[in-house]
Amino acid sequence: MALAYPRALLKISGEAFAGPRGAGGGIDFSFIDHLGDELKHVAQGGVQLGLVVGGG
Repeated sequence: MALAYPRALLKISGEAFAGPRGAGGGIDFSFIDHLGDELKHVAQGGVQLGLVVGGG
């Protein structure tokens, strides 16, 4: 079955990298690790991913 969307562009707020601690809490590396695992799973499914972090 063909993918409905073979490419995806994700814009993630820089603040999101703080995880549940919120802004000013520093970088939550466990959140980044989890996000990486999820993105890897999507990419292995055949979706080409683009990722933009921050940018206003």
